This record gives sequence, C-alpha cells and structure tokens, in this order.
Amino acid sequence: MTVTRTIGWARRFGSAVISKHFSNDKIERFTESVPRVVPYRILVGMDVTTREEEQQRKKEVLEALRQRLAAYEKRLQEAQQA
Repeated sequence: MTVTRTIGWARRFGSAVISKHFSNDKIERFTESVPRVVPYRILVGMDVTTREEEQQRKKEVLEALRQRLAAYEKRLQEAQQA
C-alpha cells in the first residue's frame, strides 16, 4: 500500500498563506517515502560586499604596505649612514 504524504499544511493550518511570494500549492510537496529529516525553514546567507568595496579595500591595503615599505627604506638609509 502506497501512502502519499505532504507537509500537512492544509490539515494543520487550513487556507493560511505559507508565503506571500508563492501560492501554497507551489510550496506543498508530495512524496511516497517516509521522511527521516524534514526541513522546515531555509536559511540564506548573502555576502553583500560589492566589487567596488573590495577594490577600495585592496587599494587601502596596498597603500598601507607602500607606507610601511617607505618607512623601512628610510630606516635602512639611516642605518647605512650611521
């Protein structure tokens, strides 16, 4: 005997809307297998760093390295003169 299972939304919550972006019949899934793990939420993480921000950060790091190099060169010249 095959039993069709769903997430049971209509049985538990009636016609309450699951999502404002999709109709309930697009979200409700049917399966003949007995689930072992039932996902009930989706977590989405987004990296919101823009390419311009990345380029700006690279410029800042490069400038800091140039300043350190200039300071080391100055110390080296002073040590050689001493």
